Amino acid sequence: NDIYDFLAGSSQACGVRSSFQRWEGEHFLAAAGKRMWLTVEDNVHPLLFDDNIKRTEDSVVAVRARRRRGDRFVTLTCEETQPLHDAMLLQADIIQAILNPDYFIDSVAKCEANFDKLMQDQQWRAGLDREQEIRSPVTVAQPRGAA
Repeated sequence: NDIYDFLAGSSQACGVRSSFQRWEGEHFLAAAGKRMWLTVEDNVHPLLFDDNIKRTEDSVVAVRARRRRGDRFVTLTCEETQPLHDAMLLQADIIQAILNPDYFIDSVAKCEANFDKLMQDQQWRAGLDREQEIRSPVTVAQPRGAA
């Protein structure tokens, strides 16, 4: 919750450093990838551009979502993550990012429109109301210096 509160409370773009070695050590499972948090009822649109975002289990991003503050975050499955593509998760096209000066502006506009539709999708939102977090085989990394 502390990380989410920090990111959601920022009025600027935020960057978070990820660990390729950890993702690699977990056999490139999405659940071990870059974290993205979503609280549906907050007015925050998280957006991740990455050239390694995929629609498969070996995607680079792990989405944690909840309906409202106070609820537990649940780890979304690969299937549950599909509607987030082109709304919150965008596989960056490196060539277009170089050649087209409006690439990121156009991409953000497309994601904003898709995100607004997704937030109105009651069926997708209802999927966040499960009791238990789906457990993944990913180990929890200890901070440096932790015993």
